Amino acid sequence: MFKKALLLMSVALPFSFSQSFASWETLEESETDGRHTVKAVWKNAETQQKYILESADPTSYEAYTATLSSLLLKTGYPAVESAEGRFQAQNIARQKANNYYHLYTLSQQSEEDVEETTSLLGFVQFGRMPTLRYDEGVPGNLHAHHPIIQKWMSLGITKQKAEGDGLKDDNLERIQEGDFKRGIAMILPLFNPEVAQEQKEESIKACYELVCEWTKGKNLLPVEATLPYAAISLLHPDDSNIGAFAANGFEVDRNEGFGWFYPKEEVPQPRTMITRFVEIRE
Repeated sequence: MFKKALLLMSVALPFSFSQSFASWETLEESETDGRHTVKAVWKNAETQQKYILESADPTSYEAYTATLSSLLLKTGYPAVESAEGRFQAQNIARQKANNYYHLYTLSQQSEEDVEETTSLLGFVQFGRMPTLRYDEGVPGNLHAHHPIIQKWMSLGITKQKAEGDGLKDDNLERIQEGDFKRGIAMILPLFNPEVAQEQKEESIKACYELVCEWTKGKNLLPVEATLPYAAISLLHPDDSNIGAFAANGFEVDRNEGFGWFYPKEEVPQPRTMITRFVEIRE
């Protein structure tokens, strides 16, 4: 039944995209060695450049670690030392579970490339940002996580069960919309050092539009099975990729309280949050 539905989807999608999203040239899904894989081609009508997002297969591991090693700013990105476990858990395992939010290779192809050669720009890790299970604080700072918890509430992802009972986790719940609870999709681009700013901006645009398309198709986030209500990235304040997100309509929030996302030895590590609400286009 699933394979039959998948076949119908692969036939219908190119037509539906050409009608609704002129910039999508292709979006294909397939079954490969027990993995549900995706190939999406985003085309810039003005420059004729194509940006290709494709599910990372097992042979991509060495290129993935090479990209992680080459990052000019490594703070805020996955460590090479733990890359193998992450590659399996957040990429291969999710593909086998038919979840769209996994690791993708990111490539560019020019319309002038007669032989359709592509250049690898890097990778993009799609995932989810947890919005519950935050303790209110840490030793010495009992309200350390309040800025994070309040951010999720301000985005309309979570709410208090009872207004007078504070921000304890057991007093918080995800907002339900129809049959689904709201969640946040994570977009983490891993660009090779030579990638230009214009390429970064177009790549992030393609990533955001892909999240919107997945949400339209009711494809849920991993682990918590929520439906994206917003897309997010969490980067070091000095990360140049912040500008590429901002150029695509993402709101930049430099709240110092976000340093408590990933503290080291009880010391907050500065982070900037970039968010944009998911738009469902008809």
